[in-house]
Amino acid sequence: MVTGFVLIRVGAGQERVVYRGLSGISEVKGIQMVFGHYDIIARLESNDLNELSEIVLERIRNIEGVSTTTTLIASEGEEEKL
Repeated sequence: MVTGFVLIRVGAGQERVVYRGLSGISEVKGIQMVFGHYDIIARLESNDLNELSEIVLERIRNIEGVSTTTTLIASEGEEEKL
């Protein structure tokens, strides 16, 4: 299992459109609107890096309103709870 975080910039006023588009992707396990350089952060889970790449390149980037994306791949290992 691979976890990735996709940092998304969207066009002005397109946050809700992109949020709805992300909600329709089963591999998206969390969506958070944020303030700053990016507008939305999405957490994805996929079987491998190739699948993760395909989701970002072919599905997320094709959502109306998405301007740019930056993808961060989580390191392997157990997630620590604070």
